[in-house]
Amino acid sequence: MLNTLNCKYSVSDASFMGTDNVPVGDPNWGSSIVTGVYELGTAGIELKNYPNPFTDYTTLQFNIEQSSEVTIDIYDIMGRSVSKLNVGTFNPGLNNVIIHKGNMSKGIYILKMEAGSQYGTKKIVIK
Repeated sequence: MLNTLNCKYSVSDASFMGTDNVPVGDPNWGSSIVTGVYELGTAGIELKNYPNPFTDYTTLQFNIEQSSEVTIDIYDIMGRSVSKLNVGTFNPGLNNVIIHKGNMSKGIYILKMEAGSQYGTKKIVIK
């Protein structure tokens, strides 16, 4: 009975290689990209919204470290900007903003909020 599993493989076709010359699908492929996202995420703002999914509006809740001008960008799943909101200046601590559906149709969207040097992203769903 075999009690080990060898998952090593080799790839010689360049079309299966990533830009870092590591085969696509390799556990180490793109590790520098993941690390970069993790590092950026540590300076992020945790966003919560309720209800989610929503029909007419949702309340976005966030906690910021310092008084900041807050902007919100909403993107469709194709990455196109569908709404850009300058919602004002907020004090440090827990804050809420109501986001109206407006002319957005049913679907999945990505919300990006910026407050000074901080930012956060959140998937929102309109039903």
